[in-house]
Amino acid sequence: PIVRQRWARLQRQLLSSAYDVAGQGRRLLDDGQSAEAHRLLTEYMAANTGSMLRSVMQLLEEFDQ
Repeated sequence: PIVRQRWARLQRQLLSSAYDVAGQGRRLLDDGQSAEAHRLLTEYMAANTGSMLRSVMQLLEEFDQ
């Protein structure tokens, strides 16, 4: 259950932020700022990937003990 609990928490965080970032990106694209939209999405995805990888590493450490 610990893996499911941790992953569910990550999913909730992603879902709560994804729509906001998508809206920001859409507004940037509509304003002709595609480079800024690209940067926004890239940074958002990098942060989420880092968060997920940290969670996986923590879980692996816990199971290894």
